[in-house]
Amino acid sequence: MDHTLDAAALHAILSHLEPRSLCSCSLASSTLATVVNANSLWQPLLQQDFGLYIQAAGSQGVDLQSTYKQLASSKAAHALRFAAVYTDGGCDGMPYDLTYWADHAFQPNCYSPHCSDGKSDISIVALLQPNGCELDVQLAQHRQYLVARCAPAAALLFGPPGGGGGAGGAAAGLQLQSVPQAAASLAGWSSVGLERLFMDLYQRLFMDLYQDLVLHQQGSTWGRLLLRDVPANQVPQELLKLDAAAQRIEARQGHGLYSSVQQAARHMYDSKQLEWVGQQDSSRTTALVHEVAVSRVGHFTCPLAAGALLLGQHPAAAATAAPGSSSSSSADGSTSNPQLQQVLALKHDPAAAALDGANTLDQVLSAVAAGLLPPVLQQGEGTGVQWVEFAPLDAAQREARAQRGWYMRPVVWFRFSTPQQAPLAGMPDGAAATEPQQQQQQHDVIDVDEDKMHEYDDPAEEPNIDVQCVLLRGVAVQLQQGLQGAVTLL
Repeated sequence: MDHTLDAAALHAILSHLEPRSLCSCSLASSTLATVVNANSLWQPLLQQDFGLYIQAAGSQGVDLQSTYKQLASSKAAHALRFAAVYTDGGCDGMPYDLTYWADHAFQPNCYSPHCSDGKSDISIVALLQPNGCELDVQLAQHRQYLVARCAPAAALLFGPPGGGGGAGGAAAGLQLQSVPQAAASLAGWSSVGLERLFMDLYQRLFMDLYQDLVLHQQGSTWGRLLLRDVPANQVPQELLKLDAAAQRIEARQGHGLYSSVQQAARHMYDSKQLEWVGQQDSSRTTALVHEVAVSRVGHFTCPLAAGALLLGQHPAAAATAAPGSSSSSSADGSTSNPQLQQVLALKHDPAAAALDGANTLDQVLSAVAAGLLPPVLQQGEGTGVQWVEFAPLDAAQREARAQRGWYMRPVVWFRFSTPQQAPLAGMPDGAAATEPQQQQQQHDVIDVDEDKMHEYDDPAEEPNIDVQCVLLRGVAVQLQQGLQGAVTLL
């Protein structure tokens, strides 16, 4: 009589083991190794341990055991970079100034806020950047140059009193040891503040040069501090660098960093990021998000009142528009671009639509009760904030939504409510550590029913929405060929 267990029985037994024990069993015999390697064993473990629902698990050549090992051996959570690809809220200063473009909210350093042009129900679609963002490298180099050039002037302007005083005594009063300290302080400034300081000194420099060369008069030395320690024979080249930095600040839309951002009224999209939407590799890029932090810390005229975060994926092979999106195509600008249609499909996902106008906890709970939003996993209230975390969708729910072209799921809803003094502390380590100066400061956080446009001389016609940053920490993963996964929250 044969007492050997068949593959089905072995599969049923092994399905109760932990991953480490499964790997050990695969070493016992070739028969067990074959069963252990079955994707049907590892697919539920990926969902159970990482919240990662894998599609196309039966595809030929796909090895989910390797995918599990890849995730299990991933490095510690870090700041994930998402890049804004579309917003229907425009940005403050548009169409010529993109200082407050939507992508700034996702830069993992809190240096540049996003300020919309619209006043309510703003949507932003951002794509995961698995290898970081080239733009961040350029911005870091830009800031590094501004800090180095502005540090001598900052040492005098913001240093301890008694440093020589006055424009005429600037060079004489400058203490060598104070310049590195000033540079360290400037490194924590917002990009807007740093650029304003640079432009003021830059304009003074060329005013000084004009007085010297044309009027033959002795100008001040404040602007000249931009050229401090630059050898005389290198001054012409340095002036070109200063001019290039000034042009980048003055003409954001037409130069380098933001040239790919297109506009149609308040609808703005990044054509460079849209190219990534249509690539097959984009559907294989996923992330395990460990934590989310939203900050409106800063001196804003109209800080963010309430909002929601949805995560998910829109595969390149999916339908180009979700049901209901075509009726609003004209309002979204041109939809002749298939990649833009895919992005708009995310915006019109019913899960996102259910959160439009949801400014109170009662409105959110009513939408949950009506079945428009997933059940509440947990909810809480802190100093000046309420939040709701939604339960993840099960496999059947995901499949049902995917068949209709819907790939997003609500993760969290939040509302700020109480005026308070709030430091930057409490943000994820990766963000707070980059800004030691800001972390020590106290900032006014304005009540959601209050705006200070008049106090801050904001020229906008109506209140907009200001947010400092939306930070997500976790692990980015590139899945095997043939797999598709959704960005998910652990």
